[in-house]
Amino acid sequence: EAEKQNSLAAEIEDLIDREDGLRGIFDYDSKWHRLQVVNLELENPDLWNNPEQAQAISKEKKSLDDVVLVLDELKTNLQDSQELLELIIDENDEEAFAALAASIEQYSKIIEDFEFRRMFD
Repeated sequence: EAEKQNSLAAEIEDLIDREDGLRGIFDYDSKWHRLQVVNLELENPDLWNNPEQAQAISKEKKSLDDVVLVLDELKTNLQDSQELLELIIDENDEEAFAALAASIEQYSKIIEDFEFRRMFD
């Protein structure tokens, strides 16, 4: 029981470290800043007078969202998972533990997908 809990805690910690590393590899900070600019550009009604430019900006936003928003959500979910695991251990809730373990597996797959994409970026 305690071994499973320790194993999951270690896996969450590992995923947090890997997610943090992906931020550097995918140049998260500059993508985040560029996303702010792109969002402002998309709010400009004049942009839509030039459909090609509007399409290019929309495509860039999608590409930036795929990194920035996914990594943000992943980081939040992993941090929440750490806190949730502590509660689950305190409550000795096996059903919640199984659900959390399943979520961690999904987060791991997202990180593996990013690590795979890294080879082609």
